[in-house]
Amino acid sequence: MSKKKSKTKRQPRRSVSGRPVSIVVPVMDKLEFTRLCLGALFVNTSALELVVVDNASAQPTQDYLADVAACHENVTIIRNDTNIGFAASCNAGVAASKHSLICLLNNDTVVQPGWLDRMREALMPGVGIVGAKLLFPNDTIQHCGIVFRDDMMPYHRHHGEPSGVSACNRLEKVPGATAACLLTPRKIWDEVDGMDEGYIRGNYEDVDYNLKVRDRGYSVVYQPEAVVYHFTNVTNSEDAMAYQQAYHHNLRLLMARWSRRTDLARV
Repeated sequence: MSKKKSKTKRQPRRSVSGRPVSIVVPVMDKLEFTRLCLGALFVNTSALELVVVDNASAQPTQDYLADVAACHENVTIIRNDTNIGFAASCNAGVAASKHSLICLLNNDTVVQPGWLDRMREALMPGVGIVGAKLLFPNDTIQHCGIVFRDDMMPYHRHHGEPSGVSACNRLEKVPGATAACLLTPRKIWDEVDGMDEGYIRGNYEDVDYNLKVRDRGYSVVYQPEAVVYHFTNVTNSEDAMAYQQAYHHNLRLLMARWSRRTDLARV
């Protein structure tokens, strides 16, 4: 993983509220990535509560999470006997959390210094979601905001482009942001009833959450100074057929609900 700094244009600093954040991390095995994720969190983050939702991981991951909880304050481990899916995991983690700000974070991410402070700075009045700048390990763009085609099909803008591209280094409103790293107020999460568990396993439930928040009149902001490396999809242990079935189920659900709301594709 490269250590070079992205060429982000610095934004004027706003006062940081310092409000503590509950970080919810769903986990299903892939212990090496979970170690990287939680290790970076403890080094690069302050004023947090960590809620790990373990979806039936094997014993080595269970043992590691038990050690984390024993060695760190403000850590809660929720143990599930089966894989309940991303949406249900996020809902369970938020329900068990105690702070007024919620950050959803994938366990195949590595947060960089200052990431959470920069996200909190962007959470101004009227903002319902703040998304981060996610980079692949080779420093190309994985996520700098979600946009929509004319038919409301979502995609990540500038996916795979160099991290220094100017469009990915502006603090700005966007139609959506991935829940691989997403900050949102608990009040708004409750207002829209969290994530819809009709979305199975993991695809498009975060897009649905973004659109629900946008439909209530809140904006989504992309914060390029919150830098997080993302390995992407390493925790998916389903076979190819099961994954495709879940993917198409979720896409049909998303389109049935939102395909005519092209107004939400504009900021």
